[in-house]
Amino acid sequence: MDTVNLPLHTPAVAHSASTARVGVVVLNWNGCEVLRECLRSLAAANYPALDVIVVDNGSSDASCEIVAAEFPGAGLIRNQGNLGFCVANNQGVAAAFERKNDYALILNNDTVLHPECIGRLVARAQAEPDAAAVSPKIYFWQPCDRIWFAGGTFNLWTGWNGHVGYRKRDKPAWNRPRAMDFICACAMLVSRRAWEEVGGFDELLFRSAEDIDWSLRARRAGFRLLYEPEAVIWHRESFDILRNEGRGRQTYFYTRNRLAVMWKHAKWRHWLTFLPCFGFRCARQAVSEAITGNGDAARQIPRAFLDFARLRLRLQRWPREAHPVYNVRDSRQQWRRAWRDRNLQRELDLCRHRELRWHLANAISSMRNPVIVEAGCGNGAWVAYLQEDSRSRVIGVDNYLPALQELKRRAPESAAIAADVRHMPFPNGFADVCISLGVVEHFPGGPQEVLAEMCRVLRPGGLLFLTVPYYNWLRRLLIHPVRAAYMAALKRVLRRPLHFVEYRFTRAGITRSTAAAGLQVREVATDEYDRAETGLSLGLYVDLPAFRGNYPGELNWLGRAVRRLGNAVNPWLISGGVLVAAQKQGKERATATETREFLAESLA
Repeated sequence: MDTVNLPLHTPAVAHSASTARVGVVVLNWNGCEVLRECLRSLAAANYPALDVIVVDNGSSDASCEIVAAEFPGAGLIRNQGNLGFCVANNQGVAAAFERKNDYALILNNDTVLHPECIGRLVARAQAEPDAAAVSPKIYFWQPCDRIWFAGGTFNLWTGWNGHVGYRKRDKPAWNRPRAMDFICACAMLVSRRAWEEVGGFDELLFRSAEDIDWSLRARRAGFRLLYEPEAVIWHRESFDILRNEGRGRQTYFYTRNRLAVMWKHAKWRHWLTFLPCFGFRCARQAVSEAITGNGDAARQIPRAFLDFARLRLRLQRWPREAHPVYNVRDSRQQWRRAWRDRNLQRELDLCRHRELRWHLANAISSMRNPVIVEAGCGNGAWVAYLQEDSRSRVIGVDNYLPALQELKRRAPESAAIAADVRHMPFPNGFADVCISLGVVEHFPGGPQEVLAEMCRVLRPGGLLFLTVPYYNWLRRLLIHPVRAAYMAALKRVLRRPLHFVEYRFTRAGITRSTAAAGLQVREVATDEYDRAETGLSLGLYVDLPAFRGNYPGELNWLGRAVRRLGNAVNPWLISGGVLVAAQKQGKERATATETREFLAESLA
């Protein structure tokens, strides 16, 4: 990928400090005829703070020349070939947020905006803090008074998504703003916070149904998707796809990716009704295409089913691998309160009773002056604990400053850096050991980004120790159903949205995620306090308030009895967490060890 006119330098515009900056991402593929009209409508937009970025997917027409000559203020990202809708839009949104924009407007090149559209979208987004994205009312280009999209519906039982008002004349019922099931990527204003938490489009999908997948992920993270009828655009349906590849490829991606979305998000019971419904629709379409002489489109349907069978092995299946936990309270406020209540000395004492310490000790004992990075160190209890071994160089990373300040007050010899664990300030191959304890489960988009970053920071042959909450059978059969019913009742009574708290993983789920990051899993074990310490527990203390003692982690007499029973039957039944020990593959160069130790000493 090469870039032209990027980063974009927007001309100085007089606007108030409160005006949100919007980066408009326009994807183009051999669409010079419609691209010019789209960019002209953006130039005429009545909004003062716009960055326009065109992402071109290897066009062979005059698209790039038109952008450079007629719209020199627009940023242009030129890809050498067609990377697909998902990859290209992810590139554009990343560029928009690098430019310090507050929102990104993902926009098809075959659209034309009303001058007030962007302002209306931003006003709605700012009025609804829990909104992940906002969609305008979308009309057909011809006839221009017919609705193309006035809200989106989606049903996991049938796998069917619908456009409210499709092909119908406008009416008052579609002039009220509301939340919806899915948002269409033809035009969607997405907030920086939502994009960072949910992640971008799933690039394995290439194109088609990526907006359904993103919508389901956003809603699972506790966000809402909004429809704003006062914002209006006009749309030429599927211009690029039909012009460049034809109906056959459109049918292929629609069929394959609908199966992929269901594989990622549906539970087993949804498949009981989805498969008959979807199978009937596909058979009917194949017969219809064959009768009308479009044999290529008919042949693409069985091919899509075969390719899905291969693709599914690479897809993340959240309902089976990780169970989300929600709360009516904002999780960020909960964590701040939790850190205020924690005591570093007490946390340090608890470290000496965790099973994890034996795994770490066995790994570190064979290393000479190991460099250890803790990603998400919190108040630094494990940093201080590991620093007691004078051979180790331990560096903690966290973005919550009050916790790091507490660490420096209580243990001034400890090293800690304020940074995002997804973008740690270390070179490749910096650490011998990476540990991340109860961190990756808090990212609504999943653990992949943090795992990939820790894999980058590890040297070849380096070790990762990862702990996450365990979706044990006690939680599966009792705790989570009761909690879900209670939260649903609170949501209805208090009229508040549910906020994402964390994922709780199955053993297979976190093992597969770790392996997908390029690490070889060596061991999977329970993450609990020592089994001899029956008065302490991670899982029972968190899940059952009736078992809690006087301080965090301590159990009362009833909790101790349950823990002894669980240890005797199967420790996995009551384990609060899963510990995964993994290794980065490859061999390290001989000169890298001294360089790494020097860098660690400098940072410390």
